[in-house]
Amino acid sequence: MLNLKRIYIKLILIFLIIFPKGGFKIGDIPITWGYLLLLFSIPLCLLKGLKYINRNRFRVFILTLPFIIYSSILLILRFNSDNLGFTLSFCLSILFLPFIFLILYSKILDSKIFNDIFPFILLWGIRIVIVFGLFLFLYKKYFNQTFEIPYLTVNIDDDMEQKNNNRQGITKLYSTYNNGNIYGICMHIITPLYLMHEKKNIFKVLFLLTLFLTLSRTIWIGVFIEYIFFFINSFLKRKNIFLTIISGLALISGFPYLLSFMNKDVNFIMDKDLGGRLYLFDILNNISLFGSGAFRGISEIVYLSIIQTFGLVGFILFLLYLFAPIIIFNFTKTRNKLYLGLLTYIFLCMSDGAILLIPVMCFYWFVSSYMFKKKL
Repeated sequence: MLNLKRIYIKLILIFLIIFPKGGFKIGDIPITWGYLLLLFSIPLCLLKGLKYINRNRFRVFILTLPFIIYSSILLILRFNSDNLGFTLSFCLSILFLPFIFLILYSKILDSKIFNDIFPFILLWGIRIVIVFGLFLFLYKKYFNQTFEIPYLTVNIDDDMEQKNNNRQGITKLYSTYNNGNIYGICMHIITPLYLMHEKKNIFKVLFLLTLFLTLSRTIWIGVFIEYIFFFINSFLKRKNIFLTIISGLALISGFPYLLSFMNKDVNFIMDKDLGGRLYLFDILNNISLFGSGAFRGISEIVYLSIIQTFGLVGFILFLLYLFAPIIIFNFTKTRNKLYLGLLTYIFLCMSDGAILLIPVMCFYWFVSSYMFKKKL
């Protein structure tokens, strides 16, 4: 049984970190191997009972419940079968994943077997994703073709040309995540976790390079935010300040070359139309306490969609939902910096949170649970 458990954990980690999009579709609903393994594990964990739950994780889960209950009630009252795919995605990503990672997996994440497996797969998994992403980027640029492994690096029913990766003739770097924004967002969430394990500077540099090659303003904003976090941390600890400043200057000086590579200028950064998202702010003209209309998904600017569908009450509860792990973390004696990845994502939701897309919230709630381990 121990060997089967070890294999199962390895498979979940491999398919969530390295091949998150591998799978197929039923209608318009993507079915991925990683999420299937997650779902299959639920009854297995429940059969063993919830004998151990980390106290801090339980407190986080309690803070998520107001939005989970509130949004569930509105989804039931306003259900529309035409939006079944979006509704199922919301239920899994927003309603179920906190329970899975904070409660159901609490004992697993603190177990010796997980501690033996996870660091190795995380480190080499992200390295594989980095190298494969750079390979795909160069392959597409020089051969004008996509390289795909059906059921593994891509969903068999997906057309990669329809994934919004084209930036005026240049394809964004997306690795096995199939979309540049999804790749960048997931990497931002786990940046502190990855850098905690990565000791080779070459991979740190390549990791940063892949984020820039997503050619996404949202991801670039994330790089800036996380740099500020690391700069403040270096300043407070009076450690690596010189290296941090040099790194910042290198990023700034390299930016004009990146824009030139894209045949863009500074106006691309200061886009008045916010990348075609400006119209979403019309939502603010019709704010209500409880929102209105059937659930139709969540747009790039996550907070505006929450206000539209769930109203001001839902928006306040949603902020509590997202900030829950950070709030509880501040009351603990734990001093790791994993929460910075979560904080970066909370900022990115102002631009493009991709919150219903696989595997974004899986990464978010995994880190939210993992950072409460006693030893990292």
